[in-house]
Amino acid sequence: MRGTIDSHNNFVGNFWTGGEVKQGTFNLTLNNNGFTGYFLELPTIQIPITSSLLSSKTPTNLECFKADDSMLDPLVDKYDITGNWRTEFFYNQDSDDHFEGSYDYLYPNGIATQGYFDLKSFNNGQFIGGTWSENGGYRGNQAYSALNATHMYSTWWFIDRLTDFNYSAMVNDPNMHLAEIYQRTESKLNSVTEANVNYCNMLLTESDEASCWSKCNYDDDFTKSQEIGIGIGIVVVFFVAFACGYFVRLYMPKLSLLNSDKEKSDNDSQL
Repeated sequence: MRGTIDSHNNFVGNFWTGGEVKQGTFNLTLNNNGFTGYFLELPTIQIPITSSLLSSKTPTNLECFKADDSMLDPLVDKYDITGNWRTEFFYNQDSDDHFEGSYDYLYPNGIATQGYFDLKSFNNGQFIGGTWSENGGYRGNQAYSALNATHMYSTWWFIDRLTDFNYSAMVNDPNMHLAEIYQRTESKLNSVTEANVNYCNMLLTESDEASCWSKCNYDDDFTKSQEIGIGIGIVVVFFVAFACGYFVRLYMPKLSLLNSDKEKSDNDSQL
């Protein structure tokens, strides 16, 4: 959420979410006991809300994703996360502000994994939301928000579907949810390669992964006219095309659904 509070304690502004990204506006009236008002999810879904004050403690900047004043200037340059942030690499895939990314991560419970992001940015690039997928079929929600020119906030939840969300049980478990501050650690060079490097690891079998890697030719000048090759199953072609820079994201959910029951069982047993 980002907005302004007027002299009558009316808090108005815009909101964005991670996961299946939603956006809209809000209009809240603050008082000593909490607030009342509504959220308007674009284009026309109005959600009334009343909330009670649970604590008078001032939240930390990380808890409320407080941006530096420099980010609030309407003339500030568009925020671009292309490049390396710690172990996460991002690339702005198209003119519609879609981002893709890859990362390596070690959970506090000792499980090491490789993952892939599918993201979209809003608000002059200062909010980025979407989903992550990891080898083994695990998925979750992700959101980033600009702090300043070199740092951004990050938060993620380990949930496959909204019905699995249990805030009180997950918020303090670092294997299920985490909020951090990231610092840009590298220039934008080689961002196409680095942002796609983990995508082939998302395939279901080792042979599919090997076929995917053998057909990819990472190049910043890669275009659709380059040949992928033949003699590979159609599902693998869809994934190879994606990993090499094609915009065919609509096929990914279809394949994921084929193994949803197994993924859910594996997820429960691992965690």
